[in-house]
Amino acid sequence: MALINCPECGNSISEKAVSCPYCGIRRTKPFYKRWWFRLLAFVILAPVIVLSLLVGIFLFTDGGTGGFSNEDLEIVSYRILETNSGEKVVKGEIRNNSDVNLDLVILTVSGYDKDGKQVDDASTHCGYLGAGETWAFQTVGTMDKDVVTIKVTTLQGRPE
Repeated sequence: MALINCPECGNSISEKAVSCPYCGIRRTKPFYKRWWFRLLAFVILAPVIVLSLLVGIFLFTDGGTGGFSNEDLEIVSYRILETNSGEKVVKGEIRNNSDVNLDLVILTVSGYDKDGKQVDDASTHCGYLGAGETWAFQTVGTMDKDVVTIKVTTLQGRPE
């Protein structure tokens, strides 16, 4: 049994004494040793730890995408076609080379004239593209008559 000094009078008392026999001051446990503090700490810390673990798992795995990345989308072919009015549309095929079904695919292209100046944009989307499937697309709307080349500016897919 160890002796400690009374915080009030400074006399030596047993560490197990409830009060000082000299001055009568009651000894109390520090708040961090009381049952209610330990319960409160558990109620607060347990969810924080669990949430941290879940966030860590999400960040260090594929993030719920099932292994899909936008590099798995491939433009198999495309061509610039002229409409009856002389404006241009882009037609082609996109393949989903992943094992994941996509519930949305977005394609945006920019059109350039013979001098390399960007003169227009066009886009299209697909509501579903299954794993390994190919989508025959055509841009929505028309592009300027001066378009001679295109560049893909957006090709994105969203897993189901």
